[in-house]
Amino acid sequence: MVKRSPNIIVAGEVFSDNLGDQLIFRGVQALLKDDYHLIPYYFSKPSVRGFALRKLSETRLQGVQNCSLYRALSWVRHYFFGLYKGLRDHAPDYVLIGGGQLVLSNANFPMALFSWALCCRVLRIPFGVVGVGAGQAYTWFERCLIGFALRAARFVYARDRASIEILRDRFGVQASFIPDVAYAYCGSGSDAVFDAGQVKRSKKSVWVGITDYRVYRRYASENDGRFDSHHAYLRYWCDLVDDYVRQGYDVTLAWTTEADYHETRCLKDVLPSDDRVVLMGRDVDVDGFINALRGVDEVCAGRMHFLIMAHCAGCRVKPYFVSDKIKRYWDEYEAKSLRCIDAELNDAKGEIVSFIQKDLQGMCI
Repeated sequence: MVKRSPNIIVAGEVFSDNLGDQLIFRGVQALLKDDYHLIPYYFSKPSVRGFALRKLSETRLQGVQNCSLYRALSWVRHYFFGLYKGLRDHAPDYVLIGGGQLVLSNANFPMALFSWALCCRVLRIPFGVVGVGAGQAYTWFERCLIGFALRAARFVYARDRASIEILRDRFGVQASFIPDVAYAYCGSGSDAVFDAGQVKRSKKSVWVGITDYRVYRRYASENDGRFDSHHAYLRYWCDLVDDYVRQGYDVTLAWTTEADYHETRCLKDVLPSDDRVVLMGRDVDVDGFINALRGVDEVCAGRMHFLIMAHCAGCRVKPYFVSDKIKRYWDEYEAKSLRCIDAELNDAKGEIVSFIQKDLQGMCI
């Protein structure tokens, strides 16, 4: 009789319009696919099972708000019972929540994390939290929801040391370290990595990734906060692009989220016409993005997984510090080689697999 692989649900933002979230799930796959059968689930919208990025161009972009009691009840009405039924019907052997910035103060994430933990507890499904980042500030209600979930988890792994400190100080949870799991897909231990020294570049090239202005404003207390108007913000990025052009670079305006795509279009509209400045194609996926980066000298962007893909592609990385998350990423990874990150990933993987195997002992799988 052939022994089946344990079924593990991976709950992340895998079906969002953010290439970084999609990359994260591929990282979890690369890390654990040889040991388990992985089933993707949308963490914050469990009823959603897929999307087409190009169809999201007409969606209404919304701001981010805290998780109030009203919004928590709204989330329950839309998703909780579907999540419970999905977990009951799938009957997974284990649930992994992560990675990504899931321990965050916003309208959905605290209630989603609480609901995943509660459903797993009720259905007696063991679960762990892997590769998450943590925000800085939370309301009392959010701390209650998140704290319950984290303390119910069999293990918690965070992607940077600052997040480990936040989880300890805000929630009383001792987390372990794992590099951002995106590196497992595009880092030194992956088929997606390449020898940057073998790439022939006939011209200097740079990718510039502007971040949605509303994201900049939301994190104004964490960045310089000097751009109090959208016009001033665009002017800064225009000057940045002009400076690259004067240095002889071919500039590609690139994006990894739907909101950033719209912001990039705004930037392109205010830039003077120049053949050396082009907009990245509308249809893009993770593999195409990584492959295209192979011929790029430098990347300037404010999205973490944009920077990670650039790091893996051997580009010079110039972060735009739109939030503390980017600062923490840079503090954690600036001086690390891909080989070092790969070794840390393998160490953490061994620990996680050991935790899971211990929990699954005695089960007929």
